Amino acid sequence: EGTYIAKPLYTYAGAFYKTIAPVSYDGENYTYIDIEGNNLLDTQYAYTSEFYDDGFSLIKTHTEKWFLINSKGIPLFDKEYDVLISGNDLKWFLEN
Repeated sequence: EGTYIAKPLYTYAGAFYKTIAPVSYDGENYTYIDIEGNNLLDTQYAYTSEFYDDGFSLIKTHTEKWFLINSKGIPLFDKEYDVLISGNDLKWFLEN
């Protein structure tokens, strides 16, 4: 084991898609940062995925609801869903 020169900021950091990446500071709450490390969302979530090739990412709330955002961090729908599954060619199937 080595010694930290600087304490890590994140317990998890996903790959950047354009200028946005999912991160977690504690392994239980997730958000997104930009390339300068600024938080892009005010809320912490139970799960945030990396971005898929179609430019969308999955988010799971702490109340077990799902929704999608685009690469600008904007939700694609006005409501959240109980089930959100990816099908062929990343077409999304939603169930409320």
